[in-house]
Amino acid sequence: MKQILTITLAIGFGMTASAQSYPNPDFNNEVYALRKDSGKLTRLEKASSQIHQKNSFMGGGSMQYDVEAKQSPVRFTNMDPYSFIIYTGSGNGGSFASGSAGDSAMRASGMDPNMFNGFGSLNPSQIALYRMDVSHDQRAVVMAKGGGYFNKKSTSSGVLTTSFRKVRDGYFEIVIDKKLAPGEYAFLVQQTGMASANGGVILFCFGVD
Repeated sequence: MKQILTITLAIGFGMTASAQSYPNPDFNNEVYALRKDSGKLTRLEKASSQIHQKNSFMGGGSMQYDVEAKQSPVRFTNMDPYSFIIYTGSGNGGSFASGSAGDSAMRASGMDPNMFNGFGSLNPSQIALYRMDVSHDQRAVVMAKGGGYFNKKSTSSGVLTTSFRKVRDGYFEIVIDKKLAPGEYAFLVQQTGMASANGGVILFCFGVD
């Protein structure tokens, strides 16, 4: 009997430890940094942007998403203990709770979160991590850049490969495949609904020192 009780307690402790390792964030449908050794979540800088074109005879033209300020206020000096998570707020294939405080990304897109279930309107193909270009007083995710008079080559911001791992229903871990060098970064999430007609996106930004 004592042995059975010990095993039961061990299983219960393991389940609790697992849940504590992946805590639910305050807001659904947003990318958070997760410190794996403590289970601490850090909310990333959130910005919305629409794609626009910049043209320069000497520097060429570009299609990009701009974010104010040269640096994100959210900064990390050592990314080794961190991964990233996103939580849709749904479980067992159910719908979003009506009036949930965590549906900000969806509502900002003009969509009703209760219309979606499972992974919601978000899926891995809609989320990408970019290293941002920094110039003057802003950051930018450059989707395409054509060469100017002296440079005919086309370039873009560096997109980093990521892997998605399902932790539980509605909860996904985003693992970056390569170590991040110092710089400014943004998870770019394509918007849905009316906002998508103008090329609108939500960006979750952070910096690595």
